[in-house]
Amino acid sequence: MLAIAQRSGGDVSRVMFAVLAVALGRALGHDRLRAKVILSNRYRPGFAETIAPLAQNGIVSVDLSDATVDEVMARGRQALLASGMHAYYDPDHLNELTARLDAERGYPAEVTLRMNDRRRTTQRWTAEEARAATVKPADIQARLGETFFSWDGTLDSCHDQAFVTIEDYRNTFHLQLIFDMACFAEEQVENFVYGVEKVAIEAAYNPAVPADCG
Repeated sequence: MLAIAQRSGGDVSRVMFAVLAVALGRALGHDRLRAKVILSNRYRPGFAETIAPLAQNGIVSVDLSDATVDEVMARGRQALLASGMHAYYDPDHLNELTARLDAERGYPAEVTLRMNDRRRTTQRWTAEEARAATVKPADIQARLGETFFSWDGTLDSCHDQAFVTIEDYRNTFHLQLIFDMACFAEEQVENFVYGVEKVAIEAAYNPAVPADCG
């Protein structure tokens, strides 16, 4: 992630979003990512006097077709900016729209995806590290053995069929994922998680890596 950010001049969070989007698209065979992104809206003037935790979902859509990972990063940057500024919605209206579209199709939408970047304390350090990064291919290869995957257990309920959280650990890309296993195969989940690492390594020093390459 640091190598891509330094090579492209991109923000680390935007790099992360693009890598996640490409990995998910490859794992599920989709060429467009539509997701709910949890974001803070405190900068809006109407909330200036509010004393409370405040966050809302924004809806973001990114086209992955006919693009490199770098191009997905540029598209994601624009989509996330637009989402943060304009993609507010009334949950009741969204439920009404979902019900109407489900009725028109004759079957319900199978998957909803929510993403949450919780890295509040480490984002400043990560940005500083990206600016000063001297990451070499050998450095990446040396740390591959630190990657691990584990199934943590089950939950009784979740609002979405897929929920991706980036946890706040310095010097580590720590993903917590919740999947509805009635909608996903275990192989798809594992392919996505390991695909994040694969996409990042492919794109670390190559701006021409296609988003849809397997």
